[in-house]
Amino acid sequence: METPKIIVDHRESKSTVSRVLYRLGANLEQKQLHVGDYQLSDRVCVERKELSDFVKSIIDKRLFAQLKELKQNYKIPLLLIEGEGSLYCSNVHPNAIRGALASIAIDYGIPILWTDSMEDTAQTLFHIAKREQFNLKKDFSPHGSKKPMGLREAQEYVVSAIPNVGIMLAKNLLKEFRTIKAISLAEEEDLKKVSKVGNKKAKSIKKLFEEEYKHEEEL
Repeated sequence: METPKIIVDHRESKSTVSRVLYRLGANLEQKQLHVGDYQLSDRVCVERKELSDFVKSIIDKRLFAQLKELKQNYKIPLLLIEGEGSLYCSNVHPNAIRGALASIAIDYGIPILWTDSMEDTAQTLFHIAKREQFNLKKDFSPHGSKKPMGLREAQEYVVSAIPNVGIMLAKNLLKEFRTIKAISLAEEEDLKKVSKVGNKKAKSIKKLFEEEYKHEEEL
């Protein structure tokens, strides 16, 4: 039986969705994804939102920043909205939600998938991954295949790959230090002056740049 490979963002690795995917036989690989929650092929990546989080992300403007990044990095970005009930059971005006949905579909050109549970989400992801990797024979690359990155995007991508550093924090670090080299040379106390960088993240950054690489035979 052919089993699809699915890259799962580390924040989703302990979710029920991941457990169901494992039960279905998916070959799961946990990584800190640059964007999205589940990468299903070199061209397909999915941003998963529960109903309540979808509405909150409209209010705090996270949603469109995330979808912009997703569209820039993948040929087929997908938004998956999960949960039973109505989107309109909140303090947000229904027209604001309708406007957001229209913008996602028309302005961003991103398809919206709807599932009623984590089980349903996992089944949907599994079948998309199978279609991509086996029916359509699409290669699998952890870096996506939307288009070549510009220098700024490449710098953000490199810094965001540091453990415990995502894309927003990468932008903060680059804004403060201007170059990746300057970040690599910075002391922990200087790193902690950047917004959202505490002791743990400062130590993680320093460790990445200073600890000696050990190949597999040495482990």
